Amino acid sequence: TGSQDCNIMIWDLNNLQYIGTLPGHRGFVKCMAASLSRKMLCSGSQDKTIKIWSLETFSSTKTLYGHTSEVNSMVLFEGSEVLVSGGED
Repeated sequence: TGSQDCNIMIWDLNNLQYIGTLPGHRGFVKCMAASLSRKMLCSGSQDKTIKIWSLETFSSTKTLYGHTSEVNSMVLFEGSEVLVSGGED
């Protein structure tokens, strides 16, 4: 889950248990896309960035800059190296 506290929370849906938090954005988390095969999560934020997260280490591996306004949507094309994002810019 992403929220207004700038964090992403990871949950295990099998037993409804909280696993951990991914801190790092400086604005509301607005959207996310995941690749289970690559064990990766991408998140877009009001802070104009996209973060790439490792779901193995629960850490940010890259921050993408380029939007001039908040990032509202994204699609990660499974099996490719393409992430498409949309923002208010």
